[in-house]
Amino acid sequence: MKEVIIGNQIWMAENLNTLKFRDGSEIFLCKDSKQWESLNKKSKPAACALDFDSSNIDKFGLLYNWYAVADTKLLAPEGFRISSYEDWKILIGENNMSKFGANLKSKEYWENSKKNNNSSGFCALPAGSLAMGDFQKIGSSFWTSKDGSIDGFAISVTILDENHKISFGSNFKDFGFSVRCVKS
Repeated sequence: MKEVIIGNQIWMAENLNTLKFRDGSEIFLCKDSKQWESLNKKSKPAACALDFDSSNIDKFGLLYNWYAVADTKLLAPEGFRISSYEDWKILIGENNMSKFGANLKSKEYWENSKKNNNSSGFCALPAGSLAMGDFQKIGSSFWTSKDGSIDGFAISVTILDENHKISFGSNFKDFGFSVRCVKS
């Protein structure tokens, strides 16, 4: 697993792609939207590859529902934890990246990659998201460990492709987003 030091934090420099919780129990890898919806209706942990195409896992990592992120069996590998809302605020604020998503974005795979410089080493990839049964490919979204203030929602961070904007949002827990972890 690749790591990068940014300020006083040690982040994973790649999206999480595990199908096992820390205790060794398995996370179901969905092959289609029907499986994804079925697990979400039961509030069960689920993962999928971008476009449900397993060849995308090595490049982009996995997309997880929030039930996997919040599971007490722990999704983050030993020595790491799911990045919190506060971790992201520190990453973006202290490193002056609020308007500079290009500093977090890899130089590869983005449609508008000319201004991407990945100067932070974070290497954000356009892994998209899975929302309402469809894959969205306008950027990259990441779950935080923060539950939303409204039932059924959790907090996420999105880096858009065309304008490099970084934003926080409250999204349905059954959406599929990438996960980045921070060293504990």
